[in-house]
Amino acid sequence: MCRSSAAAGGADAAKTFDLAILVLLIPTISIFVGILVFAFLRRNRQADEPPEEVFPWPENPPPRLSASKRF
Repeated sequence: MCRSSAAAGGADAAKTFDLAILVLLIPTISIFVGILVFAFLRRNRQADEPPEEVFPWPENPPPRLSASKRF
């Protein structure tokens, strides 16, 4: 049904569909290129920085209480 409707529209409808396809492709390609550029610029970020600890421990932790001193 869509193909027959597009074919019945003539040359003006074909130009309109071509323009619509171009308009819909521009944002899609822009987002795709933006993600690629972002990934390319940050590709060596982890190699340059020291790894972050999820739960960093203090350098001098407090002494642990023995079982007899807890109560």
